[in-house]
This record gives sequence, C-alpha cells and structure tokens, in this order.
Amino acid sequence: MTPEQFQAPSLEELAPLFPNYSVDDFIAQGGMGAVYLATQTSLDRRVAIKILPRELGKDVEFRKSFSAEAKAMAKLNHPNLIGVYDFGEVDGMPYIIMEYVAGKSLYNSAYGQKIDPAEAARITMETLRGLQNAHDNGILHRDVKPANILLEPLNAEAKLGDFGLAIASSDSDEEAPIFGTPGYAAPEVYEGNPDARSDVYAAAVIFYELLTGQLPADPYQAPSALAQCDRRFDAVMAKALQPCPEDRHQSAEELIVDIETVLEFPTTATPLASAGHYVAPVRPLASSKKKGNGLLIGAFVGLLVVGCLGFVLMKGSGKNSTKEEEEAFPEKLPATELVEETIAPVEVKKRTKRKNLPASLPEEPKKVREQASRQKRAKSRDDVDRIPSRSERNKEEREHVAVPVTSYDHHAFLKRGRDYCITKTQSFLEEHQEDLVKNMESLEREGRSIIRDQNFDNKTESLRRDNM
Repeated sequence: MTPEQFQAPSLEELAPLFPNYSVDDFIAQGGMGAVYLATQTSLDRRVAIKILPRELGKDVEFRKSFSAEAKAMAKLNHPNLIGVYDFGEVDGMPYIIMEYVAGKSLYNSAYGQKIDPAEAARITMETLRGLQNAHDNGILHRDVKPANILLEPLNAEAKLGDFGLAIASSDSDEEAPIFGTPGYAAPEVYEGNPDARSDVYAAAVIFYELLTGQLPADPYQAPSALAQCDRRFDAVMAKALQPCPEDRHQSAEELIVDIETVLEFPTTATPLASAGHYVAPVRPLASSKKKGNGLLIGAFVGLLVVGCLGFVLMKGSGKNSTKEEEEAFPEKLPATELVEETIAPVEVKKRTKRKNLPASLPEEPKKVREQASRQKRAKSRDDVDRIPSRSERNKEEREHVAVPVTSYDHHAFLKRGRDYCITKTQSFLEEHQEDLVKNMESLEREGRSIIRDQNFDNKTESLRRDNM
C-alpha cells in the first residue's frame, strides 16, 4: 500500500472512537498511517494520535511492529526522545498516543541545505543523546533518518521518534527482515547484523548531510571539501563512517565527545587524523579571587612595560631623557644614579707624510717617526730649540685629557617604576579588600536570615500540626 492509496479517517470519524480525547486537527499522513492533533481532556494536554489503516492493521507482522514501537518508546524518558503515553486498537485500527511536538521534521527543515556547522553539530549531538538513552535501555532504533527527527519551534531542540522498526537489542536475529532507509543504513544492516553502532552510523550520515547538503557518495569526499567547516570534522567523520563497525565509534557518547572537542576548542585542539580523536589543551582553573589578583598583576606588568618603553625612548632621545623622566616621575633623581666612568685617554698625534720619513725607519712606530722628524727639523735650523706657542701647548693638553663618559643606571629606573606602580595600586587593593569584607558580611547576614526564617517556618508548621 502506498501513501496515496491510504485514506485517512476524518475528524468526525475519529471523535467517537476516542471519547477521552478531543481530536482537534489533522497533522500528516504516510504509508505507516496518519497523525492527528488532539487534547487529552483529563489532563488538558496536547497529544499526537497516530493510527494505522485497517488494511495494514490486518497484517499480523505489521501490527506486531507497530506494537513494538509503543512498548519500546514507553520505556524511554529523555528530552531528545518523543514520549509515548498509551497505545491500543479501535475499530480495527491500531493507534498510539504520543507527545505532541509542534515543530517540523528535520527533513522538511533542512533537506538539501548546508547548515551552519555549530547548529548541525548541536542537532546531531541531541539526536545522539536520545540514541544513547535508548541503547542504555536495550532498544535499537534501526531507522534513524531526518524524517524521524522533529524540531521544536522555540529552540529547535531535536526529538527522535518513530520507533516502529525498533526491536530489543537482545532480540536481534540474523534471519530477521532487513529494516532501514537506503543512504542511512550501515553496511552491516544489509547483512542482517545491526547493533547500536548501526544507529550511530546513521546519525553520523545525518551530520554529514547537514554540513554538506548531500549524502556521502562514492568516491567519498571530506566535509571540508564541500562546505566551509572545521577541517577537524574530516577526521571525526572519517572514523564515524567506516564500513567496519569495529573501526567506528563504539557508542553514541563516544561520537559526542569527539564533536564537542572540536566545538569547544575551535583553534587550539590538535587533530589526530589517524584515529579521529583530538587532544584538547589543558584549560586553566579560574576562581573569583584569582581573577581579581590577575587583574592587578596584569595592570602592574602593563605599567612596567610602558616604563621600559619610556626608558628606551629617553635613551634614544639623548638630552631630553632627563626632562621626560622628571615629568613621568616628579621626585628628584638620586645623585647616585649618574655614574662617571673614566676611560683611558687616547693619544692623538699628527699625521706625517711618508715621503718626509727617513728611509732607514719605514716600519718604526709613529711616535718614533715624529721624533725623528723633529730632530731633522731642529738640525736644519742650526740646532736651535724652539719654545712651543700657547696655542700648541693648549692643544697638546686637550689631546691628553681624559673625557668622562656618563652612563644611565637603568636598574634604578626600573626599581623606581616598580615602586611607583605599587604606590598607585595600593589604594585599589585596599578598596578591593574592603569590598570583599563587605560582601562576606552581607552573605553571612543573609545566610543567618534564611536559617532563622527556615527555623520559624518549621516551628510554625509544628505548632499548626499540634493544634490540629
């Protein structure tokens, strides 16, 4: 029977069959039956009623599968699974009463579209959490696909339903009929050996489809080659879609951990492509007290860096360094910070032309050559000793005077900068300490008030019971 051949009952036909419910509207129909919106009058809650056509209800195996859906889902209680309230048969039509989800299916909302990677990961992880709960209760879904995932309209929370093909994991049999949807069914499903890893495989296919807008094809292409997503998802997907179940994630929780690692550390996590796992960096532990101290230390370090930069600029500016330093730190500079170092004098001598040197002294030191030159000039003047003039004597004195060199004591500058930072932050530290004390006192007062009120309420309740 095809969906076109199935004639869903009208609201008027269903109303007398469900006296405890008010059948309000028709939702949808398919080959497996039709779904109606109703209100449970006793609890005043909205529910969804799913019924089977009479033609399919006559098939014993089909009715058995439908009954298995109700019993399997009734055992589960999870926010990412559609809850089941009741099931039975009326007028030859099996029915099941379920939690009503106002949103559309994932198939209708995202078919053929590339979804934001973070949103695709969220929907996939919520589906995996529902699967993990079903597997923990010994239930296999065996038909995980976008059409069986509903999204709530408020926050698009994923809810997995339609366990019509579900069976207990302990009852799986190699000779049982093959159930599943092509494109989402794992390779072992076609061999008649489905297990929990088969459901995880189907969820991974959904994740791939949400990222790329298409199902995995042959030859296989990594998600990052078809969409703009974190390349580390390639390693996760490569492991999740392995043909051999032993090479895949062994549980839904294991796949959730890998996806969460990529989302939590989008730039620093290091992928291990061979295994599909990620090494997450160690996250520092933070507390309110350490956070406050960290701000103070950061302020001090920042001021210290500014001081060092100022030292470099003043050193490069030469004469203006002292003026800029005095503007930054008004206090008078200690006299010990400028140290004079005496450097040995450098003797400056006149250059003599090589052609006037005696031929017998070509390699002698310069001083000897000059002395020989003076002697030669003296002999040419009849050995008359000439007295040097005042300008010559002053020039000679200047050439032999040691020049003091001034060096900057940068260690003292840094010490003064540190003391300045401590002085400026002292008031802030005191105010911070006062605020902490006030907060603790306020917290203590509120705690005592709550305890007193609680004791008073207990005493009042005790007196009321005694009077009764």
